[in-house]
Amino acid sequence: MAYVALPMVSRGDFSFNREYVRVIESLGLEVASKWVTSWDDADPREVFERDLRAIDACDVLVADVSEPSHGVGMEVMYAYLRGKRVVLTARRGSRVSRMLLGLPGATLIWYGDLRELWEKLRRVVRAERRHD
Repeated sequence: MAYVALPMVSRGDFSFNREYVRVIESLGLEVASKWVTSWDDADPREVFERDLRAIDACDVLVADVSEPSHGVGMEVMYAYLRGKRVVLTARRGSRVSRMLLGLPGATLIWYGDLRELWEKLRRVVRAERRHD
């Protein structure tokens, strides 16, 4: 099961988030955090607790870090501290935090479009399944 971390607060349109989740699902991974596909008016405390529970239940966290997001950064750090596999994706040309770039054990995938992202993620997922 995968926890997908994507920026939400800065999103006016969630079409990228929906496509990103479809890419992850097409790889045969169940997505625990489907709420990233639309705005959620849930209580902030409930969101915090829900997200941490979902990360705890997952095998891997996949996060797009192409743009700054406090929430995504917190989710990545929590997953790292819990010993989860972390896969970071970023559009080529994005300025990514050095903190994220230096995260020990994380896989970083640079991509140009969703097709390239799918191809690269597919290779990473296959390789990780062979090691499990």
